[in-house]
Order: sequence, then C-alpha cells, then structure tokens
Amino acid sequence: MRTIFADHNAMTESEHLRLNFKASQNDIAKARLRPGDWAWLSDGEVLVGAQLAIDDRYDVVGVPDWDTLVHLDDEDSRNFDVVQPELQCLSQKPQQSRDEERRVLELLTISEIIAPKELKKHSAFLVFLVSTC
Repeated sequence: MRTIFADHNAMTESEHLRLNFKASQNDIAKARLRPGDWAWLSDGEVLVGAQLAIDDRYDVVGVPDWDTLVHLDDEDSRNFDVVQPELQCLSQKPQQSRDEERRVLELLTISEIIAPKELKKHSAFLVFLVSTC
C-alpha cells in the first residue's frame, strides 16, 4: 500500500482524516489513488490504514481502520534489533490472540520501515523477519 501524508489532528466530524492538504493531494496524485482505494496515512509519527472516500464538505478523506494503527515514534520502534526478535517469536506461535495479531501487523509494518537497506534488497526479507526465534 502507498503512504499518504495525513495530519492526524485534522479530522472531520465523522472522524475521517482530511486529505485536502497540498502534500496529501500530491501523494494521492503520484500514487494514482482514487476513492475506494486503500492507503497508509501517516504524519511520520503515526501510521494507519484507511480507505479513500469523498466527503461533501472536505473533498477527499481517509476512513481509517483504527485496528491498523502503528506508532512509529516509540523508542523501541526505531531499533530493528529490538523489533525483529519480538516479531520472530510472535510469528512462530501456533495460535495468537487478537492483540498478538495486531502486534504482529505493527511489528511487520515497523520492520519494513526500519530494516537495514542491505536486508531489504534481498527477496528473502519477509522470510527473515518471521524466521524461527
């Protein structure tokens, strides 16, 4: 999914995220996204999956799925050597609780962002992320 700039403080009355900012509009155009498409919305500190929609008052908005919320500014979220072992252990559990599944999504998302460039170059990147702990 593409990442679109969104100010998480700019919500509509319906709790949708306004995407009528120049940076948001540029990101949407560059990614060729349209209403109905899904994207990550981020201000650099928080990331959330959202479906694009049209609002009569605000034009394009993002309808967030708050279950996909990822905090990018937590101290541990910036250290791959901390994130990766937790992801490995959680991903190996035969059954996960809903909270553990949400944590796996969060850790996968963070890992994709903070992983060393050398590791991202290899096609086995995702396999490495979830290999045995």
